[in-house]
Amino acid sequence: MANLTEDFFFKEQSSLFVIAASLQNISAIIINIFLICIYLTCKELRLSSSHTMFASLAFVDMSTSTCFLYKIAIQPFVNPPSDVLGQLYCRLIFSTYVMWGFISSSWFHIVIITFDRYIAVVYPLSYKEFSSKKRLHHSQIFAAYIIGFAEYS
Repeated sequence: MANLTEDFFFKEQSSLFVIAASLQNISAIIINIFLICIYLTCKELRLSSSHTMFASLAFVDMSTSTCFLYKIAIQPFVNPPSDVLGQLYCRLIFSTYVMWGFISSSWFHIVIITFDRYIAVVYPLSYKEFSSKKRLHHSQIFAAYIIGFAEYS
């Protein structure tokens, strides 16, 4: 599968595709930054574990859009150096590892949020006790990042 995704990014893209994809990713970055700012400025939202998961999802989606924007609009013009930093750049950024790691993390965030919503609907009386365990939710978010990046490696 890695060859198919690599081939997609190495093919020469039409200008219309590059412009449309760039505009879509720029708007996704702006919207997700807006959501993160709302989360950070409103104390009531920071107290809710569900909103914390949504803010983490917004960060992952913003990072995915940033990586994709870089791949489509900026990377064709970058010539990496041949030193150690160039090797690191080629192995992490140029290889789409970071972008697919964020995409996988986004999927796992959605699974965690779905599980959280399931508990809230099926067990509404005990959900308040479940959602008050911040350490559990933070470990789930951390696991979504780790598993997402480990899955693609």
